[in-house]
Amino acid sequence: LGTMIFFVVEDCFLLWQVKKYVWICKPNIINNKKIRELIKLWIPLFFSNSVIQLNAIVDKAIATSLGDGNVAALSYSHFVFTSIHSIIVMNICTVSLTCFTVYIVEDNYPKLVESFQSIISILSYIMIPISALCVIEAESIVKVLYGRGAFSEMSILLTTNALIGYSFGIAFVSIRDVTMQILYAMKKNMIAMINGVIGVVINIPLSIILAKKIGILGIALADSIAYLLVAIIVCIYLNERVGHFYNLQTIVQSLLPVLFTAISLIPVIMIKLHLNNCLILNLCFESGIFIFFYVAISISTKNETFLKILKYLNLRKNEPAR
Repeated sequence: LGTMIFFVVEDCFLLWQVKKYVWICKPNIINNKKIRELIKLWIPLFFSNSVIQLNAIVDKAIATSLGDGNVAALSYSHFVFTSIHSIIVMNICTVSLTCFTVYIVEDNYPKLVESFQSIISILSYIMIPISALCVIEAESIVKVLYGRGAFSEMSILLTTNALIGYSFGIAFVSIRDVTMQILYAMKKNMIAMINGVIGVVINIPLSIILAKKIGILGIALADSIAYLLVAIIVCIYLNERVGHFYNLQTIVQSLLPVLFTAISLIPVIMIKLHLNNCLILNLCFESGIFIFFYVAISISTKNETFLKILKYLNLRKNEPAR
């Protein structure tokens, strides 16, 4: 009931804002060419989203074969994953879709490629450390969020394993979503739907195989692998369609955060082995140490992408934005 009230209030607010520019009227769907075109674009998107939901149902069906508590653990861990995705990735994708659409309408493909490479580099510097931190601190995160009441040690273990599997895919799903925004901006919704189907076709057998080997961790890990493969497929398609979507410099810039993250994790692991204080304080302290080393390494190496992020955050006003 609370959720329904939220949606009603949200819709009323949005309609009140939109009425300044357009208002609802009775459309002539049969004779309106734009509405017919909109429906043609909407149908592939509908099936694409349906396939994604089907994928989630299949994951839970596989989890039921692993025993009691696995479906719940998968849902709890997926909530953490989707929360990170919604807060960071979806907001960036919403803005990037507008930019991509403008460049495509203007037929300015060099600017489109430049914008894509810049967004991917920035996302890499944000999502890779978050992904690594979620893997290292998965158990602490689960205990802080759910470790109370009837949530047993077995539930914590299952949810932790699932969260580790999903965490590996945080960076991959962000790349996939940005590339999908370009397809939507180009009105290639059918290609986006096909890639969604490919992702499910990859994920289902992979989930079954890995679930037999490593349990619930395998189901979540299969999702992460599917995100990566779909992102690669879309990048290859865009590179053939537009050209120069990725090059050696872009790949190196996207992989540098992996090195910086690995170095920053060393003091965190050493500290983690010796801390036995309050769980929340430990989590905050370890995360703070990781962020400190990651930022320090990125600034000391004078990395252009990281300096650009700081410029966007108004933390280094003297650095020129590119």
